[in-house]
Amino acid sequence: MQPKYRSLTGMAIAIVSMPVILGLLACLPVPLGDPEKSRIDPDLSGMWIWNGESIVLMEPFDKRSWLVTMANLINDVDECGSDEGSDEDDEEDDYYTSLVNRIERLGASCFTADAVSLFKAWRVRLGGEWFMTWEVKGHYDDEYGFASEFWYGFRIDKSGSDEFSLWMIDGESYEGFDDLDKLELLKDMDPPYDPRALKKARRAVERVIARNVDDEELYDDSPWVFHRVEPEHHDMFESFLDDVVGIE
Repeated sequence: MQPKYRSLTGMAIAIVSMPVILGLLACLPVPLGDPEKSRIDPDLSGMWIWNGESIVLMEPFDKRSWLVTMANLINDVDECGSDEGSDEDDEEDDYYTSLVNRIERLGASCFTADAVSLFKAWRVRLGGEWFMTWEVKGHYDDEYGFASEFWYGFRIDKSGSDEFSLWMIDGESYEGFDDLDKLELLKDMDPPYDPRALKKARRAVERVIARNVDDEELYDDSPWVFHRVEPEHHDMFESFLDDVVGIE
């Protein structure tokens, strides 16, 4: 499904620094669920490491939604050398431990956080499973203002209090979204979309997802894995975020 948006290429340029650029073409033309009727899951709140690459804050904005802050964590190769892991790191079977090992081996001063991205996130239950929508925030368009042009949808898989995964919905290629009449209504509109048309299109997409929650083709090939930052590492990762947002 190719969204009608003004220009996905143009949007890609505008947010090229975002970690989620890897999934830009998997975005959805509608959000999932209604953020005004959602409830957050407290188990998902906190500071997380995503795939050993980014620091993610899932901050409750209210009882219904989160403010998500994501920052890339990069190694200054010029100053400190490559961040390729030692043999010991290579033996680790999780992203989090390997990342902590590299930071402790090279020193925290050899890493910086950049490319901060902001999202509003909320949940909805479809087909007996929990899903999450991420809406890009912190951007402004001269023509459309703060209106969103696309959203990211995920299925939530919780594997414990300290780890969860998000399976991104493939809004670009999944055949179940083809030829939905309600989506066609959006193709002739510019953001902000008519609320009634957006609601009808959202419900049409939600019905497809609810019927196909177990279809592997609905999702991207691999999940986003989140590991909760352990208490002994809070200061380490907080310092990276403090630097990137300008807190002394």
